[in-house]
This record gives sequence, structure tokens and C-alpha cells, in this order.
Amino acid sequence: MEYQQTKQRLFELLQTGHRVSVRWDCGGDESFVYISIDGEEQPNTFEPGNLAHDVEWLLTEALELPSAGEFSMSGGGQFFLEGRGVGLDYQSDAEVYEDELDDEFYNDFTDEQLTAMGLTRPGPQDESAVVVPPAESEHAEPAALRDEQMSNEYSGRRILFMLPD
Repeated sequence: MEYQQTKQRLFELLQTGHRVSVRWDCGGDESFVYISIDGEEQPNTFEPGNLAHDVEWLLTEALELPSAGEFSMSGGGQFFLEGRGVGLDYQSDAEVYEDELDDEFYNDFTDEQLTAMGLTRPGPQDESAVVVPPAESEHAEPAALRDEQMSNEYSGRRILFMLPD
């Protein structure tokens, strides 16, 4: 979907001096995006043509915001103009749950970083690398750990689209 009207409207809002920001919550098979204009969150009617609805789809597609998986990620940013382009300066904070860690996860960190997160690198005899504090009950939720790689992957500053002259 092109979202041409949504792109034009975002451009016009920024061009006339409005502050347009966005935030998102993703993970656990869901993804929600919220847009604010001058600090006021816009209602999402969940219908095409509604600015909040269309920005949600535009950003989910442009930033490839994930939803499936045992993780959580919150983030947000500020839209900006650069010539005829509309960009986003954004930051995300992602967490992964201990029971979803795999060998690839450990390769992204030094032993010191893993220790700081309460983890040890799995060894040949150590299949359960997670140092789990005693649970208060057997139904305790797994602890969440900051995922630096995912947080960095979904943070940055970029032009989302250019409008023709």
C-alpha cells in the first residue's frame, strides 16, 4: 500500500510547524503504533483513511516492526522534514525472555556482558546457561533481559519517504 494521502498529510503537518511523534509496543504476537500531534495522541478508528490507522500501517511496514515471538519492544520517535522527505528519529528498547534464548544469542555478547545480565555462556556440559533466581512460585514468569542487538536494529534516524516535487 502506498499511503500517499497519509504521506502528504504528515508532510503538511510538519511543514506548518506541528510536532508529530510516534510510539510503539511490539511483541507477543501483537504490534501497536500510536501517533501524537503537538503532544495529543490521535484516536485510531481502525479504518483506512484515519491518520492514526494509516501511520500505524506505514511505520509497521517501513520499519519492519516485528510482532511474532517471545519478546517485547517499546519505542518511539519524532518525525522531521528534510527537503521533500519525511524522516523519523527513533529509539527502541527490546527485551527477550530467558526461556527463548538460543546459542546464537550468546554469540552477540562477551562473557563480561553476559555476566552483567546474570547469564553464563553455555559450555559442553552446561546446557542450561541461564542463571535463574529462585522463583517465588512454579508459575513465575520468565525474566526479561535487554536485547541490545534488537534495540539497536530498531533505532536510528532515517528518511521514510520522499514526496515528488
